[in-house]
Amino acid sequence: MASLTPTTPDEIEDDFIELLHGLTPRIMFHKDSKYVHYERKANPSTRARRFTIRWADERTNFEGIMGKNLEEVEADMSIFVDYGGVPEQTVDKVAGDDHRQIEDRLQSRKDPTLPGLMWIESLGYAATDAINEGDQEQFEHLYLVRWIAARAT
Repeated sequence: MASLTPTTPDEIEDDFIELLHGLTPRIMFHKDSKYVHYERKANPSTRARRFTIRWADERTNFEGIMGKNLEEVEADMSIFVDYGGVPEQTVDKVAGDDHRQIEDRLQSRKDPTLPGLMWIESLGYAATDAINEGDQEQFEHLYLVRWIAARAT
């Protein structure tokens, strides 16, 4: 049974960043292609697997848990991953494998591992409209995330 311990998107994001830093991709292109978190300033990185997390459309899940002081909340979470240096002809295959591997790892964090984290669901992945030059590409890995939140009083 899940705990009814509230959490926040910031706590979830911090946990996911730490989790991805420890992830060794199944498809490696060079020794430095492990995940590294950074706050992107402009175009995709020229290095593979630099990532950042963004949240959108936070809302109450009216079909979820509701109580006097708690409610189930959901939001769309995007993990933007740069694939600099990955050959153009294989980047989609690499991004697809990464998407499945990231989802498997995120699923392992659900309550009780990360108290309050209720649900993670893949919503797919796609190349972004970021300026891509040569072997620079960026993909958005999109997930639906649900958690227990403290209600505003």
